[in-house]
Amino acid sequence: MKIAAISLHVRLAGLLFLMLCVAAAILFVDARHNARELAAMDIDSRLQQTAITLASASSGLLERFQNSGRLHDTRISGLIVDDSPGRSVNTPVFALRRNDGELVLRSIGFPEQLEPARPGFSRRTLDGQRWRIFSTPIDTADLIIQVAIDPVAERNRAEVFEKRLQQYLFWLFLALAIVGLLMLWRGLAPIRQLQRVLGQIDVHHPSPTGLSPAALPRELAGLVRVIDALLSRLGRVVERQRVFAAAANHEFRTPLAGCQSQVDFLRRTHDPSHREAALDRIDERITHMTHLAAQLQQLAEASQLGIDTRDVHLAPIVRQVIAMRHAQAHAKSVSLGATVLPDDIVVRGEPTLLQSLIDNLLGNAIEVAPMNTCVDVQLERQETSVWLRILDAGPGTRAHEERLFEPFFRVEKATPGTGLGLSIVHAVADAHGAEVWFDNTGPEHSVVVSWPTDNSASRGRGWQSGAL
Repeated sequence: MKIAAISLHVRLAGLLFLMLCVAAAILFVDARHNARELAAMDIDSRLQQTAITLASASSGLLERFQNSGRLHDTRISGLIVDDSPGRSVNTPVFALRRNDGELVLRSIGFPEQLEPARPGFSRRTLDGQRWRIFSTPIDTADLIIQVAIDPVAERNRAEVFEKRLQQYLFWLFLALAIVGLLMLWRGLAPIRQLQRVLGQIDVHHPSPTGLSPAALPRELAGLVRVIDALLSRLGRVVERQRVFAAAANHEFRTPLAGCQSQVDFLRRTHDPSHREAALDRIDERITHMTHLAAQLQQLAEASQLGIDTRDVHLAPIVRQVIAMRHAQAHAKSVSLGATVLPDDIVVRGEPTLLQSLIDNLLGNAIEVAPMNTCVDVQLERQETSVWLRILDAGPGTRAHEERLFEPFFRVEKATPGTGLGLSIVHAVADAHGAEVWFDNTGPEHSVVVSWPTDNSASRGRGWQSGAL
């Protein structure tokens, strides 16, 4: 079973989700580390504040217990800490020492085995647990206050901070995911708009989308320009095909109608001479249609998207076409020859199509050349190309150059032929990566076909000009 392709929305949403997951994993690990640091800072702040409070109350505290005669094992309450049996491990404990280290007073819970520590923050290990201690001297009483906290308190505090940070991160990433999905949906809106516009295009009359590239994202603007250019070309091709089909219909219908009328005439007449004349006209029209069908076949072959090419010597093909057209030239009293015809000029191409190109150009030149004039064929090697030039003394094509390659176009309706010759020439030239144009700048009219020297454009290019 064929699996449907994943939509662009889903792909980008998945990518966004993956990025958020990676970022969340990194930040959650960092949150644990930061939670420990925050817990340590919070514990140090509490120890320091407790020590400051005890230092300010140390005189009254000592006097109270000296009067009672209890300095070491007495339960202390009502000051900074609660030393009842239910004391929390998160509550700091403290001790007062003389400068020589002698223990003067300690709260219940303060490990008696903890050794004196230097002023400031330090850690002491007792029974495998690392106590956090803050020590500060009391200058007025020649004492040192030590405030410590159970190691479990640091872990508990770190867990609290970690849970808070994780909650913040969870809601943050949830908000980012929602905002990201909304932005993704909005960001892909131009693609959905383009999809709707393309879906509404009439396939029988294709036209540009009408979307303004300036109002679209830069990446999509380039795509819209390409699509608009493609639709414009497609519209021209469809219009040419429509005109071509109408013209082909007319070109076939006219001789067929003539044949039908001659058949009707044959059925009514019994005069042998009239019947012979009607048969001649029918044969003439059938010959015309056969020639038209042959040229349509040539145009179709030249218009295919891929042709097999090989190295072809042009001079032998030119000589062969000149020999084939000699009778036509002789009938019009036109001199036909080749003044410049090097034998070493080679192009990449398909020999039959190249022969058709040269034959159509030479036939047109002979047809338009006045009597007692010359039609000359020349092969020239330029710096980066090879030129085939056919010169004649005809009237030229300056007034009709834009339409000369249209199928069935003839300068004069009375001109013999099908009007497909130059369309075939254009299609064959384009399929071979060549260019064809008319040159009316000199004393003689000429048509030029130019092949690039390497002919790399001809390999498998096919016809793309949309002549049909």
